Amino acid sequence: MPLLKDLISIPERVHQGDFVLKLADGVTHAEATLRDWLRDPVAMKPNYSDPANLDSTGGLSRGMPNLNLTEDQIDQLIAYLLERN
Repeated sequence: MPLLKDLISIPERVHQGDFVLKLADGVTHAEATLRDWLRDPVAMKPNYSDPANLDSTGGLSRGMPNLNLTEDQIDQLIAYLLERN
């Protein structure tokens, strides 16, 4: 596994504004990807632990749960997230 210092350049002096996380960087269709995640996150990340089979994780589930959002709620969340990108 590569070290972080081998993947990115880390300057010796940094300021608070130097680190900005842009979740949409590298995603070619950010809106469609967000929509897919909000509709069915379990399908988007297959390693999600099925709540019915939690023995392998010591009773803990991993990943984003399905929030059962309506299409209107998904539209509102996407608009909010993309506005702040």
